[in-house]
Amino acid sequence: MKRSMWGAACRWPALTRHAEPLNYRYGDLKSGEWHTNGRRFRNDTGGAHVEAGKHIHLFGSIGNGGSCVGPPLDGSRNARLGMGDHWLIGEHSMLALEAAALRTSDRWRDQGRMAHVGWRAIVEYRCRFARS
Repeated sequence: MKRSMWGAACRWPALTRHAEPLNYRYGDLKSGEWHTNGRRFRNDTGGAHVEAGKHIHLFGSIGNGGSCVGPPLDGSRNARLGMGDHWLIGEHSMLALEAAALRTSDRWRDQGRMAHVGWRAIVEYRCRFARS
């Protein structure tokens, strides 16, 4: 284990030297847990980003509610769909401004299912640590 980590660390500068520019063409899967008041909540989400021009990108995700709105209620779900504008800052940094429509559905114990629709503004800064 130690030897493979050392080998990867030694090759890292060579791999990052030939890295492509940052972009918004990727998919993601996220899994996690919230622990609140002695209870445990799952937080699983899948999503994708697609470039639609030189600076414009579209994105969406679906999952249980904890990923966008905090600790989920029992059986919560959310869907997010949005668009953004991004700019490269040098070779290894990017700034993005995004807006998203968000729909969350929660199941309350005594009151049935409730749905909420809203929006979210997002400022994102991405950077890659690479040798120049």
